[in-house]
Amino acid sequence: MVGRFIERVYDFFSRKYKVFAEPLMKSFFIYSLSAVALFYLFLVKGLVYTGDLTGAQATLLQQKEEIFGTEIPVYVDKIELPLIMYYTEGEYVDTTFRDLKTKTNILKALRWGPWKEYYSNGNLFASGKRKNKRVGHWKFHRS
Repeated sequence: MVGRFIERVYDFFSRKYKVFAEPLMKSFFIYSLSAVALFYLFLVKGLVYTGDLTGAQATLLQQKEEIFGTEIPVYVDKIELPLIMYYTEGEYVDTTFRDLKTKTNILKALRWGPWKEYYSNGNLFASGKRKNKRVGHWKFHRS
């Protein structure tokens, strides 16, 4: 809405005064309007709300200190170093959980690798008499 208002004011002045219709004057108008807006924000900076984008992270680090103490290290991911150092008294480990997820998936594959072929053949049960029983909606056939 504000941009539309500014555009209408500029169009009004450019029709009324032909000097404002030139591209150089349009760029000067935009520059001076931006400078006045920034100067106004500088004057009333005490009244302007700037969002606390790290508030949740800081609260989490403080609660960790209160609940678990400083003996247990905190594992952090994607938190800025000054924030960690300011709110953490104890040890911290800066890690990337994406790497841990990849390592976990590799370990799962290695752990289930030898058994995957065994289970895919339908050998879910060791005794022969339960092989043809229905479990849930799956029926396992003899091979």
